[in-house]
Amino acid sequence: MQLPAGLRLSVEDAPSRADRKVLDDALDAMNRPFFGGAPLCRVCVFVRDGDDKIVAGLDGMIEANWLYIDNLWVDGSLRGQGIGSRLMAEIERIAVERGCHSAWGTGLLPQAWLRDLRDARLSARTQALFSPPQLRLAAARDLIGVPVPPRCC
Repeated sequence: MQLPAGLRLSVEDAPSRADRKVLDDALDAMNRPFFGGAPLCRVCVFVRDGDDKIVAGLDGMIEANWLYIDNLWVDGSLRGQGIGSRLMAEIERIAVERGCHSAWGTGLLPQAWLRDLRDARLSARTQALFSPPQLRLAAARDLIGVPVPPRCC
């Protein structure tokens, strides 16, 4: 397909935050009428040490009554102690307070989500995907008691 006159494709391996924000803002404006004024906001939960240095954190977006998990990180020296699960529990609590019914996460999800997905009595084939300590996948999670089927990719 030809682009209209005067336009060109631009492929960028490291786009600036400002350029990415153009997309975010345009999509928010385009979708706002469909979500009945549901608030859009970025939410972060951090673990800080005594010097106020971030040693673990999670950031996400609340949009259209969904919590979208973007990033979850725990310093290597602190992994395996339940900190990722604690971060997830806190952001989920905040999301429910703000009217979210479900959460969506992609990437390396924490043990707690993987246990919950296993507990949902998934097929044996699907359960086999959840064997490693962390797994790159996409999954939806119910926050208020309405089951959301998990999706792997």
